[in-house]
Amino acid sequence: MKLNPRNAYVHQLEVLSYNYPQVSFRLTTGEGFMFVSFCRDVGKKLGTGAYMGELVRERSGAFTIAEAVSLAQISFRAVRSFFYAA
Repeated sequence: MKLNPRNAYVHQLEVLSYNYPQVSFRLTTGEGFMFVSFCRDVGKKLGTGAYMGELVRERSGAFTIAEAVSLAQISFRAVRSFFYAA
């Protein structure tokens, strides 16, 4: 699949751990950043290939992971009342 290049911004890159051949890092990015493309591009630059094994989105806009709830915490009744408020 051919992707058209576009500007994307990495505001901060922090390497959290490195244990060959795996590396873990934290990115702070601008809107529309494509993480899968970033991993692919890093692999190309290193001449090795790369893939993303896991993604944890700690923040999206005003929402943070600290405010997130698990699926087990969400009841059907709460979801229904959100969409069908009286």
